Amino acid sequence: MEFTSFSVERDRTCNFDSVSVYDGENTGSPSLGKLCGELDNIRSSNFITSTGENMYITFHTDGLVGKTGFEAILSFIGSSDQPGG
Repeated sequence: MEFTSFSVERDRTCNFDSVSVYDGENTGSPSLGKLCGELDNIRSSNFITSTGENMYITFHTDGLVGKTGFEAILSFIGSSDQPGG
């Protein structure tokens, strides 16, 4: 997944607004990151890869500060042993 735009309220711990990404089917899966702020702030994390075929994404907001949100491109890269990979 690659974020092409990202603008949510920023704070040091990302507790007000955030996008959380998990490496699996739900929030019990390992975390791949909790992001907030602007695209320039998350540049090192703007491309996220899962270890399997599932990625779970949540968005949390406290609703107090309005920003433009986020946009991402999701891609599947199959292995050579999978059909179409």
